[in-house]
Amino acid sequence: MYNKWKNTVYILHALTEKYSEKKQLPPSQIHQDILLRSMKLLADTEPEAADLLRPMIKVMLPYTVLPDDKDDRENGAGRHYYCACNTDGRTLSPVGGYFRNGKDLFARSARTMFEEDYTMALTMYHAGFTGQSAAYLGRAVHMMSDMCCLPHAVKWTYFSKKRALHISYEELAAAMYPEFVPEQTISYDHLRRFAMRSSFTTVLNTNAQKIAQEIPEVLSSPEAEIKKRLYDTEQAVAALLYRFYRDTKVTPLRGHYAADGMVCHPFADMPALDIKITERGITFELAGLSVNSRLGSVFRAAHRRCGKFSLTPVGCNSGLVLSRSSRKLVPFDPRDEKQLYGII
Repeated sequence: MYNKWKNTVYILHALTEKYSEKKQLPPSQIHQDILLRSMKLLADTEPEAADLLRPMIKVMLPYTVLPDDKDDRENGAGRHYYCACNTDGRTLSPVGGYFRNGKDLFARSARTMFEEDYTMALTMYHAGFTGQSAAYLGRAVHMMSDMCCLPHAVKWTYFSKKRALHISYEELAAAMYPEFVPEQTISYDHLRRFAMRSSFTTVLNTNAQKIAQEIPEVLSSPEAEIKKRLYDTEQAVAALLYRFYRDTKVTPLRGHYAADGMVCHPFADMPALDIKITERGITFELAGLSVNSRLGSVFRAAHRRCGKFSLTPVGCNSGLVLSRSSRKLVPFDPRDEKQLYGII
């Protein structure tokens, strides 16, 4: 009996062999290649933005790959997914503005980790910790790239029936890119992809939904679909880098990051606390003294929407956050306003 999925895996394998035989460039990391090509797009379109980011690239490059390391804090089954449909192609609806990851959880997902990494990249940059900023921004680039990859948007996890499709799809992409994917050109309009500062919701959800509609293209013309995805990923990363450049020029309230001297009320049993940014992350002070809560003393913030942030202790890598309604850390749920904090 004909099985279209098994046949597609066979075709993907055959194409990978074809490209591998023709390949002349040495093996490389696709996430790093995407960053380098995106930086070239940025430099060709907005040179001033590229000039600001260029000193950070050396640090960023390894962090675009690190989240795939099995020992990395952002690694984990089903995490690098932001799914607009099930493995069978059935459309999913966002809840509280968020799609779930590959294990049907809100966090940690490619989006929730991206939001945390991007928020912390800005926070560290403005605090003068440019090395830490570059590391977070490299991680954000990884998550953005994954959200632009079809298997990561359609729930083809390694523990699903579509495992072989996921693996063969990415093997072909790695064989094709960058050598057999000609460089593109973009316009300033492409860089405005993330111009809306209130949240990333609209753009990321639209992106995931659009990718989910491309499943028939993988079946009919996998090379063309993969090339389209790679070009779109380069554009998305270039736009993200431009957004970062723009956000280095604005106030914390406009750019949605934390800074020394701002105020937050993270703990129900304490008054509002002053924020202090350290190399490790965000700390809280009361009358000039550091506050060490039983839930943590150093935190990462993730801007979620409209100036509201979730807060996670550094060292907690399971998707748990602070909540005004609990004395314990709770799983992130975008519907729960008590998990979102103002930083002013």
